[in-house]
Amino acid sequence: MFLIELPYSNACQNLAAEEILLKEFSNNYFLIYRNSPSVVVGKHQNALRETNFPFLFEKNIPIFRRISGGGTVYHDEGNINFSIIQNSDGENMVDFERYTAPIIGFLKSFGLDAQFGKRHEIVINGFKVSGNAEHIHRHRILHHGTLLFDTDLSVLNKALCREINNYSDRAVNSVPGNVGNILPMLQKSMSIKQFIEELLQYLTINKFASHHVLPTDFETKVNHLCAQKYNSSVWNLNYHADYTFKVIDVQYGILMEIGIEKGIIVKTKNNGMNKFFFADLSSKLIGKAHNLQSIEEFGTSTIEKHSNQQITVNKIVKIFF
Repeated sequence: MFLIELPYSNACQNLAAEEILLKEFSNNYFLIYRNSPSVVVGKHQNALRETNFPFLFEKNIPIFRRISGGGTVYHDEGNINFSIIQNSDGENMVDFERYTAPIIGFLKSFGLDAQFGKRHEIVINGFKVSGNAEHIHRHRILHHGTLLFDTDLSVLNKALCREINNYSDRAVNSVPGNVGNILPMLQKSMSIKQFIEELLQYLTINKFASHHVLPTDFETKVNHLCAQKYNSSVWNLNYHADYTFKVIDVQYGILMEIGIEKGIIVKTKNNGMNKFFFADLSSKLIGKAHNLQSIEEFGTSTIEKHSNQQITVNKIVKIFF
């Protein structure tokens, strides 16, 4: 198995790299990488329902969709991602316990009581430090997981927590966990770079994998798939987007129901007191994507048309997500 520390620092490129190595190559890989702040949803999830979108919008944190199932996770520079891509004989391809074993062994080498959990997570002292997901492509398996080392848990909780969930759909829902960082549990403090170096040494010494470099043209492939798929709102937001969304805001007297099919607003029903302004806005949104660009564009034009100084585009974005 080839061990590669991916050189990219964003989820778009790293997710693309995983898919390319899974589908276009035949070797076995153990990947390590980190991402800048971002939210990654499972393939079969409603991205808007699983996230606090107004908070992500305010903090400029992007949403990406992976090809595996499972729940939504938050990534930042304090989180380590690992991936195992491996050929299979077709039997017992989905085996979370097997693929998390090297990571559990590594954590135990620090004297940590790391255990495999009921929901395929890794738990230490009752805290979830790793979530895992898998995807099968023909005879190959992709297993990837997180390792919360020193993640900003306050941002994580805000990014993945909605005070009120106004979405109704049939998508897969995340199961909240009692998450914690590994760093405070260590007997000896170290940087995340030192921790990653320890992990790489553990994997090579115990013969799980040996160091390898990517082909020279690999980044070109990665950037092409990013542009084609992982930077696309069609994939990231609209892929599993058949739902109903209730818009409720007491301050502005809004009570509206929006029907979305494949990410496109197909119907609106305005029952609010402030009917004139929002009836006009909702009529403009029919046939448009339920995304940031549409809400910003038509929110701005409607404000200008009605000379409405009492509401801002930012407020409209928060109301409509």
